[in-house]
Amino acid sequence: MEAILKIQLFPPKKKITEPETKKRVLTSIKFDKKEHNFGAIKFGESRELTFEFTNTGKEDFKIDFVQGGCTCTEPLDWSRKPVQPGKKGFVKIKFDSNFAELKKGYSSAVEIYGNVKNDMELYFLSADIVK
Repeated sequence: MEAILKIQLFPPKKKITEPETKKRVLTSIKFDKKEHNFGAIKFGESRELTFEFTNTGKEDFKIDFVQGGCTCTEPLDWSRKPVQPGKKGFVKIKFDSNFAELKKGYSSAVEIYGNVKNDMELYFLSADIVK
């Protein structure tokens, strides 16, 4: 009877194995242009920009998400399907000077997260924000 109680109260432990984790397959991308200068923008104006990149690696490039480096830079759209090796992808952003400083050489960036080295690539933006 005591053995039955032990089994009911303390069932034998099952061997727990960790699930097999897949290694993240990395690739590489190259921008047509690594940065964009909007030039002079009046404070309060917005500009949209679409920039392209090429998958220069041997594996598909999948964008996990895109994020602006500050509140002035808002991602609008990007390549949602994996970009095959040798093919081009895109990112479309909105730069809103309402959230920038009045200054020459104001800079921001677009963070593109995906299966690349360091998990992220940066695309740089600059503008002269004027009155």
